[in-house]
Amino acid sequence: MEFNENIKYITAYRSLDAHEQQWMIDTHNGNDFQITIFGGVVLEFLNLLRSNLNCSPEESLFDNEEIALLKRDAAYWEGNYCVLTDALLAKDDLPPIVRYKLYEEYKGFALEIIGLKRGRADICRKQTETEIIFRGYEILEDKKEYEVFRMPDASFLFALDLWNILFQKNLKLKFKCCEECNDFIGYENSNQKYCPICKEIKNRDNKKKSNANQQADAIKKIKKRIIGRFTTTQKYANDQMKYLSDFESQTGYIEARLSGEKRSYNPDYNNTIQTEEEYRKWLIEYENRFRIYKKPQKE
Repeated sequence: MEFNENIKYITAYRSLDAHEQQWMIDTHNGNDFQITIFGGVVLEFLNLLRSNLNCSPEESLFDNEEIALLKRDAAYWEGNYCVLTDALLAKDDLPPIVRYKLYEEYKGFALEIIGLKRGRADICRKQTETEIIFRGYEILEDKKEYEVFRMPDASFLFALDLWNILFQKNLKLKFKCCEECNDFIGYENSNQKYCPICKEIKNRDNKKKSNANQQADAIKKIKKRIIGRFTTTQKYANDQMKYLSDFESQTGYIEARLSGEKRSYNPDYNNTIQTEEEYRKWLIEYENRFRIYKKPQKE
C-alpha cells in the first residue's frame, strides 16, 4: 500500500523486549517520542469514553456535536464499555478463542469513539486492518529492537494494544476494580487501590466531608453501572425487566430502611445493612455477581 502524502501519519514502535513492554510513538511534530506501557493506549481510550459519558457538556473533551452524538447513543457505549472492561478483568481465565473473538469485535472500538461525526457505518474492521502498515524492524538509539508500524493516528493503535493486553505473556499493566466505587482501573503498582477520582477525594484535607460525599457518589456510580449492564448488554436482554425490577426493588427497600422510612419486613431482601458504607459494599458484591465475564470462584 502506498502512503497518501496528504494524510498525517504517526509511527509506533513496539518493543520486542519482554521486560520493557512499551510503545514509543512518533507523531512527527518535532517533539520526543511519547512512551506508554503495553495496555496504556486501550486504558486511555476507555478512560476518555467513561469520563465523557459521565461529565457535563462544558467539562467534556469532545466538541458540542460529538458529545451530543455520544449522549444520544449512551446505552450503546455504556454496554460495550461494560462488556470490554469485564472481559479485561477476567482475561487470564478466558480461553484463547474467546479472547480472539473479543479482539475481533473490539479492535475498531477507538475508531468508533474518535469517529463519532462520521458515523459508525464509515468505521469498519477493514479500515483498521488496511490503515495499519507494518514497516519491519528497527534498532533505535537505546540499541533495542522494535517492530515498526505506521498509521493515521493513535485510535488505530488501539487494535495493536488490545492484542497485547489479550495475548502478551506476563503483562506488566494489570487491571482491577477501585476499592471505593468498583470502577475499572489499570495499575503497575500493586499498592494502587483507587481510581483517580476516588484517590483525589481520599487525599483531600476535609476527609470526613469528602468521604461522605464520596460514599454517595460511589453508590450512584455503581447503581448506574449495574442498570447499564441489565439494559444495554446482550447477556441480559431476554430477562431485562426481571433483573431490573428485582434490583430496583432491593435497592429501594434498602434505601428506605437507611433513611428511616418504615417498610414491611421482607425476608428475601438484605436486612442487615445499617450504614451507607455497608450499602456500598453490598452493591459492589451485587455488581460482581452480574459481570458479563467473571473470574471463576475459588473453592
